[in-house]
Amino acid sequence: MRKYHNIIGLLTGVIAGLLISLFMCMKADARMIKEYLGKWYVSTYSANSNTPSGTHHTASGAYATAGVTCAVDMENPLVPMGSTIEIEGLGRRKVQDVGGFGRYNGGRRAIDVFVNGSGFLRELKIWRIRPETKKEKNKRLLRERQKRQRGHFTLIYDPTLAPWQIVTDPSYIKRGTVLIGYSWMDVVGTKQGLGNRIITGSDRARYDSVVKLDDVIEEAVG
Repeated sequence: MRKYHNIIGLLTGVIAGLLISLFMCMKADARMIKEYLGKWYVSTYSANSNTPSGTHHTASGAYATAGVTCAVDMENPLVPMGSTIEIEGLGRRKVQDVGGFGRYNGGRRAIDVFVNGSGFLRELKIWRIRPETKKEKNKRLLRERQKRQRGHFTLIYDPTLAPWQIVTDPSYIKRGTVLIGYSWMDVVGTKQGLGNRIITGSDRARYDSVVKLDDVIEEAVG
């Protein structure tokens, strides 16, 4: 019985390790966007002016900390609770609290920063730090592929492919059709790790192995 318990424990550890690795890869692939929100009035509050007075309580339950915590207006928040923002000259802050200050300064007071020392009221530039959307990611990956497509490629001959067929690295050419010289070639498959190498059934690979692509149409079908 102990033997089976050891095997189960080992398998559980392996699965947990794989899940952690997958999570780390997904996290590493994530890109953060610095989105400009404009200039807004930024004020301050401290434990003495907090509610209840003399505490570090916040609406989120976090412990209000100077250099970390900031609040948005409860009626018209500039960004959602939990957001990370960057304030001109002050660095990044985490939105962990709310307050009723949005009506001041012509409705332009948007952020209240928790401090330990002297307070201030300034009009400053504010950015939101957020993960890129799926649409933004797809556009970025397309730009990166298009940049790679302007480089040189090495053709590798494969007799199992027809002369007009090619296999490419999806991080370079994801799909569609490619113009090399006067020949249009269809992407019939992709293979990770090829880089700037293209596998083809064209005889051109035997005598002119290094080429530049004249056109790439990834949206082409058929």
